[in-house]
Amino acid sequence: MLQGELAPGMVLPSMRELARQLDISLITTKRAYEDLEKEGYLCTYRGKGTYVNTFNTERLKERHLKMIEEMSQNLVKEAKTVHMPLEALTMMIRRLYK
Repeated sequence: MLQGELAPGMVLPSMRELARQLDISLITTKRAYEDLEKEGYLCTYRGKGTYVNTFNTERLKERHLKMIEEMSQNLVKEAKTVHMPLEALTMMIRRLYK
């Protein structure tokens, strides 16, 4: 959604169709659709299908940044646990970022 691949109002494949396309369980697809709908990313209309909801890209970006910060806190904590120098951690992140 942030990258513009899924535009607001875009109709998504049915759960069965997506499960078939991705060769995954229908239950997995159903769970993903339900989670995305609860979070406000999707909107399902009975008999019509599931659509990408209109969303605030800034709010979505803020959510992602918060998640990255939380993950970074865990990363730093683990690095400190094994006495990894900041320079080594920084180099690792730079390498992975490329």
